[in-house]
Amino acid sequence: MFAVAGILASCAKDPAVSGTAPGGGNERNEEEYVGDVVKGKIRIRLADNATALRTGAFTRGEADSGDPELDKLAAQLGATKIERVFGTDPRFTERHKKYGLHLWYDVTFDEDVPVSRAQSGFESLPGVAYVRPIYRIYPADGYDTLYPAAVTDKSGWEGSTAEMPFDDPGLPMQWHYYNDGTLFNTEGTVVAVEGADVNLFKAWEMYGAGDPSVVVAVMDMGIQYDHPDLVANMWVNEGELNGEPNKDNDGNGIKNDIYGYNGLTRDGNIEPGSHGTHVAGTVAATNNNGIGVSGVAGGTGVGDGARLMSCQIFAPNDASESDYPDVYRYAADNGAVISQNSWGYSQMYSAIPEDMAVAMDYFIDNAGIGPDGEQTGPMKGGIIIFSAGNDYSSRPSFPGADDRVVCVTSMMPNYMKAGYSNFGDAADIFAPGGAGSTDTEFSMEGQVYSTDITDAYGYKAGTSMACPHVSGIAALIVSRYGVGQPGFTPDKLREILLRSYRSVGQYQKTPAIADGLGVGLVDATMIELENPGTAPEAPQAVSAEGTDERKLTLRITASADGNGMSVAQYRVSYAPEGTTDGADGWQSVELYNRADIGEVSEYTVGNLEHETTYVFRVKSVDRFGNESAGYTEGRGTTVEHTNLSPEITKPLGRVVLPSGNSFTATVDLNENFSDPDLPNDELTFTAESNDASVATAQVLEGGILEVTGLKKGDTFISVTVKDREGLSISKNMGVSVTADPAGSGEGTTVTLPDSANAFSGNIALDELFGVTGGLTYTAVSSAPDVVSVAVNGNVLTVTGLKMGNASVTVTGTDTAGASDTRTVEVTVTANPGGGTAPQTPAGSISLYPNPADDVLNIGVGGATGGAAGIRIYDAGTRQVGNLSVTLDGNGVAAGNDVSGLAPGAYSVVVEHDGHRYTGSFMKR
Repeated sequence: MFAVAGILASCAKDPAVSGTAPGGGNERNEEEYVGDVVKGKIRIRLADNATALRTGAFTRGEADSGDPELDKLAAQLGATKIERVFGTDPRFTERHKKYGLHLWYDVTFDEDVPVSRAQSGFESLPGVAYVRPIYRIYPADGYDTLYPAAVTDKSGWEGSTAEMPFDDPGLPMQWHYYNDGTLFNTEGTVVAVEGADVNLFKAWEMYGAGDPSVVVAVMDMGIQYDHPDLVANMWVNEGELNGEPNKDNDGNGIKNDIYGYNGLTRDGNIEPGSHGTHVAGTVAATNNNGIGVSGVAGGTGVGDGARLMSCQIFAPNDASESDYPDVYRYAADNGAVISQNSWGYSQMYSAIPEDMAVAMDYFIDNAGIGPDGEQTGPMKGGIIIFSAGNDYSSRPSFPGADDRVVCVTSMMPNYMKAGYSNFGDAADIFAPGGAGSTDTEFSMEGQVYSTDITDAYGYKAGTSMACPHVSGIAALIVSRYGVGQPGFTPDKLREILLRSYRSVGQYQKTPAIADGLGVGLVDATMIELENPGTAPEAPQAVSAEGTDERKLTLRITASADGNGMSVAQYRVSYAPEGTTDGADGWQSVELYNRADIGEVSEYTVGNLEHETTYVFRVKSVDRFGNESAGYTEGRGTTVEHTNLSPEITKPLGRVVLPSGNSFTATVDLNENFSDPDLPNDELTFTAESNDASVATAQVLEGGILEVTGLKKGDTFISVTVKDREGLSISKNMGVSVTADPAGSGEGTTVTLPDSANAFSGNIALDELFGVTGGLTYTAVSSAPDVVSVAVNGNVLTVTGLKMGNASVTVTGTDTAGASDTRTVEVTVTANPGGGTAPQTPAGSISLYPNPADDVLNIGVGGATGGAAGIRIYDAGTRQVGNLSVTLDGNGVAAGNDVSGLAPGAYSVVVEHDGHRYTGSFMKR
């Protein structure tokens, strides 16, 4: 394996998993981390041949969707609304059907009902092909997290003194466009490096600053569309501009959509927010208008800037309120060709859900294309640009890590990666995002300066701020190559964009960071770079040095390509010395070059034989794919065994508290770290919270990390892993505490029947909440068919109805209306009427215990024995189990071993006697 600092160097992203719900990382049940799942809603996709549902709001128990089975389940869940996920547009009905947009629905139900229960119910319905929770999303500038917190100290730096190309007074402060290396901090120390910018002034001089036919959709908080520095470059739907209020005047299915679309309210009433307005200003604030700041594609002051379409997916002051798939449909159908996205899912997720995959595919395939397939925009298709996320992680968050999109990492004014910025193999390109709270050498002016709400201007930092630089440059590329030139495609745009860069690896702290930023720092002047038509030179030098018995350090000195620039990549072949050309034993890999001409890049070569000499043959490749005619050869010999450092084997996922109703969560660090020297070595773990007032961390016996939330807020835990000889590594894990603990927050457990063989038990609620009177209590059972509940004063009575498990959520409310909750976990170990299995209705299955530990029992209602086939699928719909069992006389297959499954949600399909049954369970 070739790597930089042990991380695989690859030009490709992780494969996209279309149709796979978020999962992976530190796997967990979404019901335990309710902060990442929208309560009271479930998203479903009907089968292709299913009948459309009737939509609308209704009284509980009176659902009338047209599907009796779905209505029955909706009544049980306390459902109040069914609505379509994707809107309609009469102009594009057939295109929508081609992508199955008409098959997606959201069902709103009682928030006291666990989302997992609703998911299980809908999965069992015929005609429902896909069921998932609605996953929360987060702006990528620290709006909802600590990363990065605002840097508030001003240094007194008043901007560049160089001659400005436009008269916008804030332009000298926008070092991210033109950095003259004069930025200093509060102590008067110069902290910028000249040239750490996107080289925009020269690009404007070369080919202009945008075109009004290029529409950039900003998927974010709403843009302040009447901001003095944005209003001239807002996209305007002329069909709605002079029409009747609250009416769909242009026939596109949306009312009042003059400046864009509000995905939360499903109309055109945009609610301006700070984050979206700041992002929009970087893309296309109006240039040369004598006020405020400049935008990358903001034109030259004569109405020639790119246009901004506001596609609102966040509430203006509450990032937890969001809805996003339909804005991609709207943007594609209404003229946008570039989608700007400064948001992401929680770091724990390892793929995007299917609804987002469908939405992105629709935009990529159909933006700039009319209802009859004709090209109507400056590009035939769309491109989606995403921020990498701010989790201090070596893995970009999704959707940025998806291979459909361009993923942007974040730079500070000194060419270095910002501390908060995610990076890794899935990253595509590097852009200025500003300094964060851990980048203490910078003051506020080291952030990105742009427009803000209430006609204001301000500083923000994050990959959120890096991303719109790339979207703006993408708009410049479309303006240059697409406007008036039919046939320009997103693939061609992507090709031009990802060869428009400068190598800045030499400025990074480690080779691993250098290799995880993408191709390099985006450079707007490079978009007119032409294929030289000549092969680049082979590397100036190649050498290798032994580091231990399995690894070599490969050093390659960069050569020039036909344009006089440093080459882009290397194609490396290697084998033990003496291996015949063409024989087995040769391996090959492609590596990014991160060094200037004459400079050296280092790579780690792993999985080698000890005390063996290897031959390396390296060819140079330029940005256009031209390969050097010859290669440069080098040799190196592995050495005897030395102690190896611990390694991270699985990223540390973000912890969200409360977990269920608990403000404490545990992580088994043995699942995240290992050591090449095990089992003859030993690892020890330590952990420290960056802000112990928000959350504390301690490592328990056996390498179990315990995280306890103390107050609402965000921080990160630094985990250090050390082996016997003192070699160590440290990694960060984000922590979000979404509520302030009220009291102890502890619940209790109950087992029925109790020692007296009673199927009913009483709990003193004042004692449970740790109070003496003053609270009014209510209680809700997660499975009322298993456990019923009743509250009489301060006494809770739980009654077991059949064998199974239920969570009882108890809410205590004081006279001022403040409330707190406790959870009572109830296990019913037998049926009140006798028997050892749950009473399973005919035509259904029961799975118990649920959640399961090591054993899962499966009952088929109405069956009296016989063979059955059982298949188990994980949350990504991958088959992970296939059993052939024999049901007993009660229709039960007992004792099925599930100990090998990872914790999480699973679906079960049982085939028996010509019938097919489905259900789901949680593995603890």
